Amino acid sequence: ASPILRSCSRGRPPSRRPSGGMSITGSALWEDPAFPASDTSVGLTDSPPASWRRFHALFPDAVLPPDIPPGDVRQGALGSCWLLAPVAALASRHPKLLASLFVDTSRMAQGRVTLQTWGGAGWQHLEIDTLLPCDQDGNALFSHGWAALVEKAAAKRCGSFAGLEGGRSVEAFVDLTGGFAKRYSLGEYDDAAATTRITHWISQGALLCASASGREETHTVAVTAAGRRAGQHFVTIRDTASDGALGMTELATAHFLHTFDRLSVGWLAEERQRQVRHQVEMDGLPGGPPMTSTWCTNHQHLIRSPQRCRVHLLLSQSSHAEYLGLSVLSAASVQPVVDCTTEQLLAEAGPERARQLVCEFVAEAGCRYLVVPHSVRARASGIFILRVLSEAPVSMQTLPPINHVDVNGGWEAHTAGGRFPSDRWGSNPQFAVCAPAGGQVRCVLSALNGKDAIGEAAVADARVGLRVLRASESGGEPCGEDQGSSDEGCTGGGASLLLLSGLAGGPATATHPRALGSDYCRQLERQHRSTLDAEAAKTAALAIQDLTTRAGPPRHERPAPPTSRYQKALVAIARARRALRSPPRMTVAEAGFVSASEGTVLFEAAAGEALLLVPSTQMAGQHGAFRLQLYSSTPLTVRRLADGHHALVRGAWTATSA
Repeated sequence: ASPILRSCSRGRPPSRRPSGGMSITGSALWEDPAFPASDTSVGLTDSPPASWRRFHALFPDAVLPPDIPPGDVRQGALGSCWLLAPVAALASRHPKLLASLFVDTSRMAQGRVTLQTWGGAGWQHLEIDTLLPCDQDGNALFSHGWAALVEKAAAKRCGSFAGLEGGRSVEAFVDLTGGFAKRYSLGEYDDAAATTRITHWISQGALLCASASGREETHTVAVTAAGRRAGQHFVTIRDTASDGALGMTELATAHFLHTFDRLSVGWLAEERQRQVRHQVEMDGLPGGPPMTSTWCTNHQHLIRSPQRCRVHLLLSQSSHAEYLGLSVLSAASVQPVVDCTTEQLLAEAGPERARQLVCEFVAEAGCRYLVVPHSVRARASGIFILRVLSEAPVSMQTLPPINHVDVNGGWEAHTAGGRFPSDRWGSNPQFAVCAPAGGQVRCVLSALNGKDAIGEAAVADARVGLRVLRASESGGEPCGEDQGSSDEGCTGGGASLLLLSGLAGGPATATHPRALGSDYCRQLERQHRSTLDAEAAKTAALAIQDLTTRAGPPRHERPAPPTSRYQKALVAIARARRALRSPPRMTVAEAGFVSASEGTVLFEAAAGEALLLVPSTQMAGQHGAFRLQLYSSTPLTVRRLADGHHALVRGAWTATSA
């Protein structure tokens, strides 16, 4: 094994306490009650501290910021190289930034000091005392010099020093700088390419750490330089676990690549032209990953750049609780989308279980991009932070939530018609849907009570699915058989239901057609004030009331045809009739019949066009309850049509009638 790797795994020397027990030197000064000088704060059963001593008693010559000697970063008997290597890189490249971590050192004489670390949404202050754990000889057990205070602040944040045993240098970069970091594999580089790449990153102001993994020994070192001398490529590292002067070692690039297999690169949040342009706090990630039907319910943000530039997206969480992901799509409009297609997908990152996820892409001048953060688990709770960093100013707009309508229903004895082209298909539950402004609609059919409740016969074939068809011919004739007058066909005995999705994605509301009138006018005006004025709302309500009641005024006294787009949509959906068949020319889409629990269909709704949704099981006669969930980028109107009329006639052929 390499001596460099052995330096981090040389073993923690046992700490034997004096016979009199653990002592605390300098106990007259302030002691942190939230992180006391005790075995609990250390958390290492194999190496408990023999005593606790004050910082200045251990390091009387130590110089606190702003003058930070790089050689002060030296690792002790704790596997915290993943933290101290980035500290060493920061001390050598950006000493002023590292000095700013020490917010308040004016009370060192009282035994307290305040440091700051990045918390995802901003800098967080951590106040600690200056007591440090020591071995039986009175020497610092862990890190040395001013780095011991940085290490103790990180231990307090983790809950104990044991929490620093092993970690990710990319997260240490973020905590120390408030910027972002990415990890690269060194296996794809040869000597010349690795040297060129490292030199380029260093010239750009990046901080670098190399680590070895997948071996018995694991260690992380800071990378400070790279180049070529006398025809040989070399890399200079700083090893915080080395006892040499400043831990500086120059390695041949070939030996460096043989020893280390990963490179962590950290960037400051604001450096040169790159700046933090926007920051958004999100309460939860509700929708899940792109392959799920509810992905569209995640928060969606629209980004536009006036000029070509590189954009970095940073998605943060306070812990490692969730697997995070980011999707960047090219946006054709300013509306949220209901589907993540390969053609639209421009860039993505994750899923990764990390405190910060980074995704970068190049934004073209004048183009729109949709950013959708998500987690692998739907309905992920917690606070998530999205930051946008870019080389040029970009605009960002958080889009309103997706429009969502839920409908519950079921297949019963006379409404379980089976899949088309079953003769009984027209008896299935049917729903009229209309999007006044048009757009994509995703409909998810879910069986609420699983396979056992779908029916007794042919349970293995009880798959569920959806069929979407136009509600009428272009000439206005219904796609089913004639069902009488428009009034009768619309109400079907008064059992139809009207559902409206809010413009801002609020919950849908249900109204029986017979109750339409002034109350509905007020409701319509309140929910859709941005679309309709009061007079237009009254006109639409009168039109709907006229079409959905048996005893309407004479035809010649009815109000003039509605003129607004939304009024026309309401009239179209009110006139929709049940379909008894589904001709190919009228069929829009069909999906599902693969699973007994869910079927999903995605279709494009033309503005103001009424469509019929027909959920069904694979075979006729299979009963069960279901739920329809509709997602749309624009407001939706959904009306449940009355069940079709059913008649059963029995007869017989006799000797005289056969």
